[in-house]
Amino acid sequence: MKRSFVGLSSVLTICSLTSLGHAEPRLEQSTDPSGCILEHVAVEAGVRMFQNDSLLPDGSGIAIGWDKADGTHGTYLLNLTTLERTPLHSALDNGATFSPDGKWIVNAVYVSENNTDIVLIDREKNELSYIAADESWDWLPSFSPDGTQIFFNSYRAGSSDIYAYTLANGELRQLTSNPTYEAHAKLSPDGKFMLYHEQVDGPDFNINLMELATGEVRQLTSSPREEGYASWSPDGRYIAYADDRDRDVGKPDIYVMDLAGNMVSRITDHPEKDAYPFWSPDGQYIYFNSYRGDSGVYRAPMTNMVHCKRG
Repeated sequence: MKRSFVGLSSVLTICSLTSLGHAEPRLEQSTDPSGCILEHVAVEAGVRMFQNDSLLPDGSGIAIGWDKADGTHGTYLLNLTTLERTPLHSALDNGATFSPDGKWIVNAVYVSENNTDIVLIDREKNELSYIAADESWDWLPSFSPDGTQIFFNSYRAGSSDIYAYTLANGELRQLTSNPTYEAHAKLSPDGKFMLYHEQVDGPDFNINLMELATGEVRQLTSSPREEGYASWSPDGRYIAYADDRDRDVGKPDIYVMDLAGNMVSRITDHPEKDAYPFWSPDGQYIYFNSYRGDSGVYRAPMTNMVHCKRG
């Protein structure tokens, strides 16, 4: 299979020497047992850090959610060149996802112990509004590529289904209605297809592909293990996802497959859980959450399609 990822020969650091001769900060590196290279984006002892498709549209920064055992929490924007941290809206307690133009933030926030709602934040004004608020759990929002809609999963109909909210008129459409758990909606770069995962039974999750114009669904994976958290490559040709095919249940690694559901390459190799992968805009990295050691945010260069020895 021809692989045309950008950056297979790229340098594995994010910074170079400045004209003044001062070295900018670099991300710490490590290597998984199979030779998979990782860079530590947000890893700190005693702090749980996480993201969900949280890069700025130009890839220059990433929103990092964090919490500590003492109950303190928040979200900050990490500059990936200087590694400087800028706090984001105080309501954010679960990371953040940016609109395609970078002007808005969307995410789910707790409004009570038994309820989360989707919030939309104007970055310039730092003003917050609620999207289709309901007394049930709403989770994992993401923007359409044109920025006109927000997709999320909600329990408002009883089970976790996927909904589309149109920003211009407030229209809410239910896209899935199975009694199973369906979540993690991600639209293709052309906006025509939606990836999401579905819980079949217990630890068995599959990845589905829906054509939005027709509602037709195609199942991409079918093993009796966990396959989920799918994310599109920038060119729409590949899918990054989590798969626990040769791990303990619920502790997947990150893989890449094609649109036919064929696994192309392993990206990480670690006995602890790696999940929520998503691509950098230039296609050179896959960012993900990991529970190895101090749970945090890492990124893997696409050179891992060559370096990771175990298939």
